[in-house]
Amino acid sequence: MNRKKGKLPLGTKMAWGAGGFFEQMIANGINVVVMQIFNIGYGIDARMLGFVQFIPRILDAFSDPFLGNLTDNTRSRWGRRRPWILLSSTVCSILYVLVWFCNPEWRPSGILWWFTIISILYYQFFGLFSIAYNALGFELTTDYNERTNLQGYRMLFLNVAVPLLNAVYLLSRHPFFTTDAPKFFAWVTGKIPEGFEAVEIYGIRSVALVLGVIMLIFALMPVFFTREDPDAQDQDKIHLWTAVKTTAKNRIFRIYVGIMILALFAIALSGPLIFYVQLYHVCEGSKDMVAKISMVGGVTILACTIVAIPLTTLVNRWIGKNKALWVGMFIQLASCLSAWFLFTPTNPWLSLIPGMILVFGMVIYQMGANTILADICDVDELDTGLRREGMYAAALGFVNKVAFSSVNLIIGFVLFFCGFKAGADIPASPETIFKLRVAYILIPVVLFSVVAIFLKRFPLTHEMMSDIRRQLDERHTKSTTTDNY
Repeated sequence: MNRKKGKLPLGTKMAWGAGGFFEQMIANGINVVVMQIFNIGYGIDARMLGFVQFIPRILDAFSDPFLGNLTDNTRSRWGRRRPWILLSSTVCSILYVLVWFCNPEWRPSGILWWFTIISILYYQFFGLFSIAYNALGFELTTDYNERTNLQGYRMLFLNVAVPLLNAVYLLSRHPFFTTDAPKFFAWVTGKIPEGFEAVEIYGIRSVALVLGVIMLIFALMPVFFTREDPDAQDQDKIHLWTAVKTTAKNRIFRIYVGIMILALFAIALSGPLIFYVQLYHVCEGSKDMVAKISMVGGVTILACTIVAIPLTTLVNRWIGKNKALWVGMFIQLASCLSAWFLFTPTNPWLSLIPGMILVFGMVIYQMGANTILADICDVDELDTGLRREGMYAAALGFVNKVAFSSVNLIIGFVLFFCGFKAGADIPASPETIFKLRVAYILIPVVLFSVVAIFLKRFPLTHEMMSDIRRQLDERHTKSTTTDNY
């Protein structure tokens, strides 16, 4: 295979990284306001809403092996990945708009059915995009350090989306998208009853329409401005069940899964609680105040990310990807612990600091974790002789979705046990606020403690990967020489 070994052109890295904006928006575009719109706005019970969110994500997770194998076995003049990126991003953008078009006059069961059906389709196509997009990134270069640099561009665009995501709730309540909306947006939004407080359930429709167009533009960058290795299509097609069994037998990959899924649980379980802690504890029930903090927080997170990405690249070079994961884990823990002191109603803006700290930990952790998976693909090629980035991207997607779908199921019960009631403006008692704060801190502390056990057992080092890369290059050279005769 004539795969790229050195540095990639800046344009290629920017174009592939731009897909991260779409990936972030689609992955979190619903989650970031689902409780605000459906739980607080429509008054849907958090437990039922959590269960309804669980179904699409778990179905999506179990379809990932099929989708990964599908992209690995695709043979077309446009490559194995890019045709699927084009199709899935277009459909996802449309479905993202449609999911918010519930009628407030519907029964709760009708709203839940609408949300469920749209979500099932939405996450299936998101899964296809994520697999094809990440697999494309894994195969763009074979260079150990350039893989980290490439992931840095993805991480940059992932976080460019954060201020926009954090502003969605504020925008959905803004007069421009609600009561004072231009004629077109007013038509999309519908007529808002006079004096109606939860205007966000109407405003989110026009906001989503604008976001859908922006997201699609970013998603098309990898389609039109990157190129795939045509030699990868020369390998034999792989049967689905064989691909699944071979992936499951990879011991290094199994340890990697343990590291990833526990870390995802740690952040994903505590993440949804931030809104409730900020709204009811820090901002004492003010929706507008928490929306402003969220929007400003998105900007500060982006600024911190811009600083964190080059620092992470240097850290990975200095101490290696394995040790960098330890650094990222401890920084994320420090962020959660600091929230106990900095999430305070006496100065609501201090609640931005834990998020700023968290960014540095997450950038280090995620960049290292994603580039390690590309290294695992090299280990797999040495063992099997096949490039199966699609299957490993599917496996990564499976891990992510099992974590997030379980979070959606569990978070409703966490809120219930903390004493939160759907549709309530303020929790019933100070005990509820206290329990929410404890849950936000305790969950990541426990889960990251288990992550540390897996990190101690992870074997891939820079030296080991250099040796694997040398063996693969020798194998490719012999194969090319043989073909020439």
